[in-house]
Amino acid sequence: MIEETRSRIKLRRITARMAREKNKSLAINEIDDIVEADISFNHPKLQLYQLIRRCHDYITTETDKNLTSLGSTQAQYQVLRILDDLDSVSMTKISKLLFRGKSNLTTLIDRMERAGLVQRVPLEQDRRVSNITITLKGKRLHDKVAKYHRSFILEQFNGLSDIDVDNLLQLLRKTAHSINPDGAIFNVDA
Repeated sequence: MIEETRSRIKLRRITARMAREKNKSLAINEIDDIVEADISFNHPKLQLYQLIRRCHDYITTETDKNLTSLGSTQAQYQVLRILDDLDSVSMTKISKLLFRGKSNLTTLIDRMERAGLVQRVPLEQDRRVSNITITLKGKRLHDKVAKYHRSFILEQFNGLSDIDVDNLLQLLRKTAHSINPDGAIFNVDA
């Protein structure tokens, strides 16, 4: 019991230090200090993580296959969806909404611009800064893909009753708040 208490105190100290040094890499020798010896992959919370990840990976893989056949990628669809909802958006805001790095997003936007799906519009107050807007071609692609994507997602959850969906939503919202108390997870609709 005393050893377990020491282990938890040590874990709290390391976690607090990690929070303070968020941008620093974790040294290999510190990893052993964080991991409690009694945690196995049979732990229910680790099983939950694996199941959520596997559900996400499956749906993402199947969505990618089908969106490719429609002439889009999931990343393009996500950008088009944001632009369809918000009209004109900065790269910074898109980056935050999608949890993507700006350099990765720049490459994606460049490809989408070459394909005629989006365009950069310089801001009047500062012509060095541009917002991204959806083009008519991008809007058509979004509408076609959105119709498919929504029906595909609904089909994936056909095995759940309305009560199951409500309960799962409540639990996942609670989980999201536990993972990210500042609410960043809720900035993006699925």
